[in-house]
Amino acid sequence: MRGLLRWDSTQTVVSFAVNGKLALGVVDTGACKTIIDETTARALGLKLKPSVDGNCGTFSVPGSGARQQYAGVVEDPVVLQFGEHIRFCLKDLRVLKHPYPLVLIGADILRGGRPDGCWNYTGMH
Repeated sequence: MRGLLRWDSTQTVVSFAVNGKLALGVVDTGACKTIIDETTARALGLKLKPSVDGNCGTFSVPGSGARQQYAGVVEDPVVLQFGEHIRFCLKDLRVLKHPYPLVLIGADILRGGRPDGCWNYTGMH
Protein backbone atom coordinates (compact mmCIF):
# COMPACT_ATOMS: atom_id res chain seq x y z
CA MET A 1 0.00 0.00 0.00
CA ARG A 2 1.27 3.42 -0.83
CA GLY A 3 1.67 5.83 2.06
CA LEU A 4 2.08 3.19 4.76
CA LEU A 5 5.22 1.88 6.36
CA ARG A 6 5.76 -1.84 6.14
CA TRP A 7 6.57 -3.46 9.46
CA ASP A 8 8.41 -6.72 9.77
CA SER A 9 8.12 -9.39 12.43
CA THR A 10 11.07 -8.05 14.41
CA GLN A 11 9.30 -4.79 15.27
CA THR A 12 6.80 -4.40 18.08
CA VAL A 13 3.90 -2.11 17.19
CA VAL A 14 1.71 -0.97 20.09
CA SER A 15 -1.55 0.93 20.33
CA PHE A 16 -1.70 3.70 22.89
CA ALA A 17 -3.31 7.06 23.51
CA VAL A 18 -1.72 10.44 22.86
CA ASN A 19 -3.58 13.00 24.98
CA GLY A 20 -6.56 10.63 24.82
CA LYS A 21 -6.46 9.99 21.06
CA LEU A 22 -5.66 6.53 19.68
CA ALA A 23 -2.31 6.08 17.93
CA LEU A 24 0.08 3.34 16.86
CA GLY A 25 3.80 3.39 17.57
CA VAL A 26 6.88 1.29 17.05
CA VAL A 27 8.82 0.24 20.14
CA ASP A 28 12.37 1.26 19.20
CA THR A 29 14.87 -0.03 21.75
CA GLY A 30 17.67 1.78 19.91
CA ALA A 31 16.06 5.23 20.00
CA CYS A 32 17.09 7.54 22.84
CA LYS A 33 13.95 9.64 22.58
CA THR A 34 10.34 9.12 21.69
CA ILE A 35 9.61 11.02 18.47
CA ILE A 36 6.63 11.76 16.25
CA ASP A 37 6.34 12.85 12.65
CA GLU A 38 4.85 16.24 11.83
CA THR A 39 1.77 14.93 10.00
CA THR A 40 0.82 12.53 12.80
CA ALA A 41 1.34 15.25 15.42
CA ARG A 42 -1.01 17.60 13.56
CA ALA A 43 -3.59 14.81 13.03
CA LEU A 44 -3.57 14.24 16.80
CA GLY A 45 -4.18 17.95 17.39
CA LEU A 46 -0.79 18.68 18.93
CA LYS A 47 0.44 22.26 18.80
CA LEU A 48 3.88 22.45 17.20
CA LYS A 49 6.71 24.88 17.75
CA PRO A 50 8.88 24.87 14.61
CA SER A 51 12.64 24.62 14.82
CA VAL A 52 14.54 27.85 14.20
CA ASP A 53 18.17 27.48 13.17
CA GLY A 54 18.35 24.00 14.71
CA ASN A 55 17.31 25.08 18.22
CA CYS A 56 15.33 21.83 18.73
CA GLY A 57 18.38 19.63 18.34
CA THR A 58 19.52 17.03 15.85
CA PHE A 59 19.26 13.29 15.29
CA SER A 60 20.97 10.71 13.15
CA VAL A 61 19.56 7.77 11.24
CA PRO A 62 21.38 4.52 12.07
CA GLY A 63 23.81 3.57 9.34
CA SER A 64 23.83 7.00 7.70
CA GLY A 65 26.02 8.92 10.15
CA ALA A 66 24.45 12.16 8.87
CA ARG A 67 22.93 14.51 11.46
CA GLN A 68 19.56 16.06 10.69
CA GLN A 69 17.62 18.78 12.47
CA TYR A 70 14.30 18.09 14.16
CA ALA A 71 11.40 19.96 12.52
CA GLY A 72 10.34 21.21 15.94
CA VAL A 73 8.82 20.18 19.25
CA VAL A 74 5.31 19.80 20.60
CA GLU A 75 4.65 22.94 22.64
CA ASP A 76 2.71 21.47 25.55
CA PRO A 77 3.46 18.35 27.58
CA VAL A 78 2.07 15.19 25.94
CA VAL A 79 0.54 12.30 27.88
CA LEU A 80 1.15 8.86 26.39
CA GLN A 81 -1.03 6.15 27.93
CA PHE A 82 -0.33 2.47 27.28
CA GLY A 83 -2.79 0.99 29.77
CA GLU A 84 -4.92 1.93 32.73
CA HIS A 85 -1.88 2.43 34.98
CA ILE A 86 0.89 2.98 32.42
CA ARG A 87 1.12 6.67 31.63
CA PHE A 88 4.02 8.96 30.75
CA CYS A 89 4.15 12.73 30.41
CA LEU A 90 6.69 13.98 27.89
CA LYS A 91 7.84 17.58 27.64
CA ASP A 92 9.33 18.87 24.39
CA LEU A 93 8.33 15.80 22.34
CA ARG A 94 10.57 16.01 19.27
CA VAL A 95 8.98 16.26 15.82
CA LEU A 96 10.55 15.28 12.53
CA LYS A 97 9.53 15.39 8.90
CA HIS A 98 8.94 11.87 7.64
CA PRO A 99 7.20 10.60 4.50
CA TYR A 100 4.99 8.19 6.50
CA PRO A 101 2.99 8.31 9.74
CA LEU A 102 5.48 7.55 12.48
CA VAL A 103 5.74 7.42 16.25
CA LEU A 104 8.82 5.78 17.72
CA ILE A 105 8.63 4.82 21.40
CA GLY A 106 12.19 5.39 22.64
CA ALA A 107 14.29 4.73 25.72
CA ASP A 108 12.90 7.78 27.52
CA ILE A 109 9.65 5.76 27.86
CA LEU A 110 11.06 2.23 27.88
CA ARG A 111 13.24 2.76 30.91
CA GLY A 112 10.06 3.64 32.82
CA GLY A 113 11.41 6.70 34.58
CA ARG A 114 14.51 4.90 35.77
CA PRO A 115 17.89 6.65 35.53
CA ASP A 116 19.88 6.49 32.30
CA GLY A 117 21.66 3.21 31.81
CA CYS A 118 18.83 1.17 33.36
CA TRP A 119 16.60 -1.02 31.22
CA ASN A 120 12.88 -1.48 31.85
CA TYR A 121 10.51 -3.05 29.36
CA THR A 122 7.69 -3.85 31.80
CA GLY A 123 4.05 -3.26 31.13
CA MET A 124 4.54 -2.81 27.39
CA HIS A 125 2.71 -5.86 26.03
